[in-house]
Amino acid sequence: MKNFTISLLAFHLHSPFLEYSEKNHQEGKLLWENLAKLGAQYLPFLKLKYLRHKLTCYDQNGNYNLDLKTQENNWWMSKSNQTIDLGLIEIENLKIEGNLQPFILNDTYAADLTLIPKFSEEKIDISQLKQFPIKNLLPSSIQPSLGETLLIYGEIDPEINPQEIADKCIENLFNSAQIKLIFLNQSELFNSLLFEYEATEINRDNNQSQSFKILVLLKNSQTETLQLAEKSYEWILQLLCCRHKINFIYQESRNLYLQAKKSYNKLETQMENFSKIIEDPKTRLESLKQILEKIPKDYLYYSRYLRDLKAHKTALETNTTNYKICLEKIENISNIPQYWQEFLDKTCSLWHRQIETDINYLSPGQQLFEQMINTIRAITETDQIESDRHLERTIQIIGVGLGTGGIVASSTGHIDVPFTLKPTGKLETIHPVILTLILSILATLLAGGITWHLTKPKNKNQNN
Repeated sequence: MKNFTISLLAFHLHSPFLEYSEKNHQEGKLLWENLAKLGAQYLPFLKLKYLRHKLTCYDQNGNYNLDLKTQENNWWMSKSNQTIDLGLIEIENLKIEGNLQPFILNDTYAADLTLIPKFSEEKIDISQLKQFPIKNLLPSSIQPSLGETLLIYGEIDPEINPQEIADKCIENLFNSAQIKLIFLNQSELFNSLLFEYEATEINRDNNQSQSFKILVLLKNSQTETLQLAEKSYEWILQLLCCRHKINFIYQESRNLYLQAKKSYNKLETQMENFSKIIEDPKTRLESLKQILEKIPKDYLYYSRYLRDLKAHKTALETNTTNYKICLEKIENISNIPQYWQEFLDKTCSLWHRQIETDINYLSPGQQLFEQMINTIRAITETDQIESDRHLERTIQIIGVGLGTGGIVASSTGHIDVPFTLKPTGKLETIHPVILTLILSILATLLAGGITWHLTKPKNKNQNN
């Protein structure tokens, strides 16, 4: 193989996918911070280490501020609007040239870090790729929120088996990395052979982490591959970005649907409890008040999940359209792999229908739960009015009775006569105070009874 290069194409959201939060906004710089860390520790390119001085999303003091980007720089982030030449470094007797192209693609940061190992001979043995520090380009180091693709390019002799070369290239490059590899497809791009792999990193706990794509483009004939690739570069970058976004959106929608289902089951349980509670009119008021304190919050979360699913559906449609445009632009320049078209026709359509089905499944529940909340509020208000009316009637009865009793007591004129007993201990006659008390109680009961009868609710079923 000769003219070997490897390009890291990483994609990272510079702003939250749905709504603004300060934390997510600050995490937008993570891609550039990790690339700078890469330059400081593993690939000691001086310009990579001090990357923030080259990007328009950092001010002169090196502080991150996304609002610094201007209309002139809405595509290229480099202040010179050109590729950043990183120079030449040497790692364990291996010389490596590098260049970086940073981009803003709408709400996404994109970085193209291309590395060219300089071996002692023009043609290299595949086993020499073991020297290349590929581990530092994996998702665990770069941490791109949307994912990454590693694009490997090389030129081989026509008589060599390209599939075997591609497999050996991957095997030797990732020899020291803990990854799980799956071969996906073989096709043609720019009149050269294209091999696609999916790789998944295995962490220290032997658990799988974020997967990434590996594309191996091998030129084995006298074709203008590099010239065609240069013409299509913008659209290839956009296409990969759209594909990563589509995958990201669908995975996020799966997580949202699971959260929405949990919220749905919780509200469904409360609905069953509601049916039991309303059967007992004596205790339901307090129980309904307790439900009314909790259920609006649960319903709000449910509504947000459903709203977010609709936003994901719109985002998926938008990126699918953009992906289709990129395919058409590339096809006007050169041939495209068939499975790129199949991803659009089959996978994107399937995922779109799945999200649409999820929304259709959850939407009736939103209306049902809204009706339940309105019903609970109506019953609570009715019971509360009835409870207040009953309390008001009780106060009215007691007030009238006590008032009447007080009037009777004060009208006798004996309320201030001292209550005494004769030395013999015999009570000759009923003392005026006791008589007044008895009359007052009788007047209170009589007035209260009359008030109770007059304020008694009329039977609605009673005939006029």
